[in-house]
Parts: sequence; structure tokens; C-alpha cells
Amino acid sequence: SIGCDEYHAGAVTGPLSVAIAAASTNVAVGYALDLTASIEGRTTTSVWSFGDGVVVSNRPYATHAWGTAGDFAVVLRAYNESQPAGMSATVTVHVVPQPVHYVSGGSANPVPPYTSWATAATNIQDAVDAATLPGALVLVTNGVYAAGGRAVFGTMTNRVAVTKPLAVQSVNGPQFTSIQGRQVPGTS
Repeated sequence: SIGCDEYHAGAVTGPLSVAIAAASTNVAVGYALDLTASIEGRTTTSVWSFGDGVVVSNRPYATHAWGTAGDFAVVLRAYNESQPAGMSATVTVHVVPQPVHYVSGGSANPVPPYTSWATAATNIQDAVDAATLPGALVLVTNGVYAAGGRAVFGTMTNRVAVTKPLAVQSVNGPQFTSIQGRQVPGTS
């Protein structure tokens, strides 16, 4: 006998229901989307299929990033002895090329959503606010950025507050691009 791991035919039976929860169904190429399985009933196994050839099994949570744009059917299937063909849930994830929101302190024509250098935001926070797709990129050109900001807690303003899943990147690195905070008057 192998005890608790011993298999008994007919022991894993009954109804099954399956659902998928995702924070978003629209993401950028390369963004790692977190998915959660909701399976009611006794299961022998479960399988995630991400629509791009990748399959994983027996995971209540899965994270996946797609390498190309397109619409991908994410299927979660659960099995037991009463449901040998399995029960499934499907969510379609729309994957698009990574949107870029540009920032240039000297922009003469800032126009949301700042999707070109010609319409770049003049401060980083405006571009962060304009980015709505998980996995978007805020691309910042050379300069010292000392304007803009967002209060996250209370009334204290942060020069840049990133409260959503996106990347902020400088064109040429920190030696050419910096964020200057604001000193509160009367403090040292």
C-alpha cells in the first residue's frame, strides 16, 4: 500500500464547473498576464492552453506572455471520472504590439495619448496617465524632468507615480535623463 497517494477507481467523481479570472483581456506583446483558475468539484487534473501552443497542467494560477500580436483563446479544462472529456472555460486575450507613449521636456505640441515624438508629453506623469494598456512603454528622451506629478497618498505629490503595469524607460540611460523631485518649502 502507498497510503494517501493510493488511487481508488470511482473516488474522484461528481459535477465540475470551471471559470477563468484575468485582470485584463487586452495586453501588449511580452506582457506577463496573471490568470486564476476557479474549479468547483473534485478533479483528477486540469490543463491550461494559451492558444499559442503552450500548455501547462495542474496549476491553480498561471502566468503567460505572448510573443506575437493576435487574439488567443485561453482554455482551462478540468477532468474527473464523471467528466472524462472534461469541462472547460475560455477567455479570449487580445494581444497588440506594445504601445509607446513618448515624453520630451521640449515638446512643442503635446497631444494625448502622446504616441509620437511630434506629440510627446512634456512631463512623465502625463504619459503614464495616458497609458492604458497593460505592458505599455513610456519612453523618455534626454533631459531633467522637474514638472508634473501625482498625489498617491494624502496631499504629498510624487514627481512620477506609476500605479499600473507599464514600463518607464529613458532613451539613453540615467546619465542623460533624470527626474528631479520637489522639495517641500520650509524643509531641509
